[in-house]
Amino acid sequence: MQGQRTVINGLIEEGSNVLKNLWAGHLMERGVYDKVAFILTSEKAYPNLHREMMRRHMDNELRECMSQVIKLKTSIQQNRLLRKGVYAVSSLLGGSSNKTGEMYNGFKDEFTVFTQYKGHGLGF
Repeated sequence: MQGQRTVINGLIEEGSNVLKNLWAGHLMERGVYDKVAFILTSEKAYPNLHREMMRRHMDNELRECMSQVIKLKTSIQQNRLLRKGVYAVSSLLGGSSNKTGEMYNGFKDEFTVFTQYKGHGLGF
């Protein structure tokens, strides 16, 4: 019992008692490497497994899944940067969506139609 207290205190000091760290370790033991790779890269989880266990999982399939997730993440970030750049350039150039005419106003158009028919005896 005394040894457990020191182990638990060590886990708390390392931050390994966080639920996402425990969940990542559980998923890794189950072999769900695609989800574990996402958790490790996106949420910065640190599974509390021994080094040999981590090395075994990395050798199995986790390394390939991690590289795929990292490539996907960087391509998404590059696409966002490109999209922001295109928006910035189009806003600087003025864009093609500038309308010089008046915007549609449903109330004004209906009111205009109402006043047009008022004098014609349509019963409005």
